Amino acid sequence: MKKGMKLVEIKTPKAFDTGPFPKFGISIGIQTNIAGFRGEKTRYRIVKYKDGKDQIKESWVKLEFVAFSLVSIKWSPEI
Repeated sequence: MKKGMKLVEIKTPKAFDTGPFPKFGISIGIQTNIAGFRGEKTRYRIVKYKDGKDQIKESWVKLEFVAFSLVSIKWSPEI
């Protein structure tokens, strides 16, 4: 809403579909496990929103989690 956009829909893409983001990434570092759940994950979402002219637009969002905390949000295309 700060940028004049209005949320329409958020969808989860099919398994292994990363949209405009690279298919495979290499990460090196500490891995967190609690009760068998891994704390480092990357999730993707397809977000539809209306711009200031009421046109529906779509962006892919990459969410990166480290130690169960959200550390990075990347949009493509950026809004």
